[in-house]
Order: sequence, then C-alpha cells, then structure tokens
Amino acid sequence: MKRWICWLCAAIFCFGIVSSAQAQAFWTQEELDCCLAALQQGEHQIPENKRILLSMDQLDKATDLDARWTHILLASSKAADMQKNDGASSLLFLLSVHSGSREMHLTVLPPSALLDVEGLPGPVPLKYINCFGGPRLVMQSLNRALGLNISRYCAVNEAVFSQAIETLGGVKISLTAEESAALSLPEGEALLTGEEALHFVRLRMAGEGASRPLRLMQSAYQQFTRDFSLSAIIRLARIILPMIDTNLSIKDVISLAYIAFTGEGPLGLSFYTLTADGAGRLGDEAAAAFHQNIDGVMLP
Repeated sequence: MKRWICWLCAAIFCFGIVSSAQAQAFWTQEELDCCLAALQQGEHQIPENKRILLSMDQLDKATDLDARWTHILLASSKAADMQKNDGASSLLFLLSVHSGSREMHLTVLPPSALLDVEGLPGPVPLKYINCFGGPRLVMQSLNRALGLNISRYCAVNEAVFSQAIETLGGVKISLTAEESAALSLPEGEALLTGEEALHFVRLRMAGEGASRPLRLMQSAYQQFTRDFSLSAIIRLARIILPMIDTNLSIKDVISLAYIAFTGEGPLGLSFYTLTADGAGRLGDEAAAAFHQNIDGVMLP
C-alpha cells in the first residue's frame, strides 16, 4: 500500500513538471513572430486559448516601495469589445498619486519599447501586451521591468479618445514641418480634431516621436483645466463610461479627477516621459529614471 502511494505521488509530481514545462512552451518563437507581424498590420486577434490570463495575485508587485504612492496604469485600447479588452494600445501612461501631499505625476510610456512577458519566448512591444493577456499582463510586465507595484488600471477605447478631444473643441498643438506634412496641416500652431490628434500620437518619425503623447496630454490638460466646469465633466463621463475597462471604483475616479483638474494638489499634475534604452527595451535605465522623477517612490 505504501509503495502504491509513493508511486502515485511520484506520478503526480512528474505530471506537474511536465505540465509546467508545457505551460512555459505555450508559445513558440515562430508563433510569436508571426503573431507580432500580423498585429503590426492590424490584422490579427489572439485566439482565446492562447491568451495568458493572470489573477490579481500574479502581478509580481514590488514590496519595497513607499506605500503612500499609488501607481495606476492608463491605456487606450483598440478592442471592439471593452469587456474583453484585447486590443493594442497606442497610448500608455502611469498616473502616480501621493496619498499625503496629493502630488500627481503622469508618466508617458513608449508604446514600442520591448518588455519580457510571462509565458512568451521573446520580448514584445508594450503596445501589444494587452492583446496577449489584457491589463493584468501589462501591469505584471511593467512591475517586473520598472520595479513597481501597479495593481489598478483604466483602459479606454480609442474611439473615446478622439471623442473626448472633440468635446474639448479640439486641442492646440505646435507642429514641426515634418509633422505638419504627415498630417496635411500648416506648420506651427494647429487646432487638431479628435482623429487628427490620434493620428498625431501615432506618427512614427525621427525627432520628437517619444514626446508626442506628452505634448498632446499637456496641451489637453491645460485646455481642460482652463475651461473646467461640472458640465464638461458630465459630458466627458457620458462619452467615456460606456467604453471603459477599469478596476477603479467610482469614488477613486471622482477623487482623482477632482485633484487633477481643480489644482488641489500642491503642484497640479506634473508630466514626464520614459524612453527605451539602446536595445529598444524598457528596463533598468527607465526604472531608474522613473524613480528619480517621482521623489519618495523608493524607501531609503
């Protein structure tokens, strides 16, 4: 009887090892390369049985951080169904809020930067990670790359982005000669429509590429705070809420909006941008820059 139990335990153990190995080989490099090529053409969706779905306990949050800071992932999504939320992300930000001082920082993340991803054999551009496993996989990947403890997120359909800009009456941006040519608009200050603003942040050219989302967000923020009103908040809420995927509570959203747009925080909303290293990765250099930008993130 004892021998039979030992054999059974050994079999279960070996099965666990094999299952674990199979899980690690969930994607082959060839499959991943083909999938990324298709995603770049906007022609592919990840099959449900190939998506990497994590629990909230698998986010690999850093434990040596100042608990007064909360870091929230903000992202756009091309998903047709925001309940599933499996679309690529052209815009990604980290909103960092200090519970004591109410200081707020918005950090623009480079969508094309490469990150290592759980269950995949090679690095993946940040903008496509959501396709493979949704916001939880994005948060886990960023936590590992930047040494953070992100556990909250808010993803908005990209159609909402352009509609929100339209609600503001457009957004003013100073365009370079190259940008104006790409957008078929005059060089210098231009009032962008929602679709033009989305095209603007998607431009992939030399020069100011990494800062375009930052420039757009700064301009939109300044414009919105200047024209801030309860009716403007209600108009935006009506547009955004039906096309959003978030684990933030209504109370969280209202509190963050109030601090950001009423200037209750000591410095208002500060803006930063992270860039990839020489190998195109988001890693140690970006992590050091992030922690340096946000004073007090790391405990001494």
